[in-house]
Amino acid sequence: MTKLLRIIFIATLLSNCTGFAFYQGSFNFLKDNLIPTELTLINSEYFQDQKYSFAIVAIGNSPEFTMVLESIDNEEYKWVSSSGVVFITDSHGRIIRTRGLPNDVSYSLLSKPSMNNNDREYIIDFYNPKLYKVKGIDIIETRPNLKSYGYLVNKSIEVTEINFTTVIPILKWSEDSTILKDDRYAVSLSQKIHPHFPRIRMKFYLKFDRK
Repeated sequence: MTKLLRIIFIATLLSNCTGFAFYQGSFNFLKDNLIPTELTLINSEYFQDQKYSFAIVAIGNSPEFTMVLESIDNEEYKWVSSSGVVFITDSHGRIIRTRGLPNDVSYSLLSKPSMNNNDREYIIDFYNPKLYKVKGIDIIETRPNLKSYGYLVNKSIEVTEINFTTVIPILKWSEDSTILKDDRYAVSLSQKIHPHFPRIRMKFYLKFDRK
């Protein structure tokens, strides 16, 4: 067993004994203190060879894996891995539901953003430890200036950076996340979905017309 796996095993064992409170105080060192995983940059040949839209995913510092876009329903994107893990992202690229993780979540939108307020309120269900109908909010900030993003090898695109802080008052937990979008779709995501679960990083590669 590698050193990292020993750390994860011990921390998971301890956190299961005391739930959310223990994790917030003692398990945080796993989230970002380790060297971040660098996601693979896809070349144009590989992209063209793929039959379906896909995403390259890393969870914490684990090896990358691929998820395929199975369907789009009511602006919800269903991504599926070969091992059966499922992520549902909204039209902005934010993960709102998961299946097959040790700490699955479900974020149900309570209020849509208005002209004067981009923040989004949610009712959240946590499944390990079980905690249902928790209120949370995404506090959203969109950077006004476009930035260059390396989408493919030797191909950069202009994107908008959207930063959001997920705040769950009852857990005294908040975490920053980032989405990069071109003029229509998300191309990159870095998000914390659960106090007990490492950061998820995704790079989205959509095969249908992006314009």
